[in-house]
Amino acid sequence: MTIDNSQIDIKKAELIITALQERIGEIVSSYETQVAMYRADMTVLANELRSLKSSLEEVQGTNV
Repeated sequence: MTIDNSQIDIKKAELIITALQERIGEIVSSYETQVAMYRADMTVLANELRSLKSSLEEVQGTNV
């Protein structure tokens, strides 16, 4: 059985496609991790802001 150039080209293309799919998967996973980290940071900051607002309202209420 002989393999002609078109079969070799198809195999090369398949390997390239597989490698690109794996790399895209890695990039997407990294992106999703970063988004989750940013959301967690935003949640922490939002909670801190609520706490500060509450504290400020208490201080303003006692100074009236």
